[in-house]
Amino acid sequence: TQIFLPLAGVVDIAQESERLKKKLTSLEDDLAFVFKKLSNEKFLEKAPSEVVEKIQKQKEDLISQKALIEKQWTFLIAEV
Repeated sequence: TQIFLPLAGVVDIAQESERLKKKLTSLEDDLAFVFKKLSNEKFLEKAPSEVVEKIQKQKEDLISQKALIEKQWTFLIAEV
């Protein structure tokens, strides 16, 4: 369950926006690394299936986290 509250006057919007941008950049970097691994045929051939499954799960988690951060950021800038 997610709850969105008006933040104007409660949170430093510029500071929170910067924090979210940094988190988004970090998630994008992590996603790029995961996509690179999953597109490497040699890795997929040699890695145990458990490892590949773990990385695929990580990819799904990162995509979900990225979507949430993007939603939070969009909501935040709408407050300005």
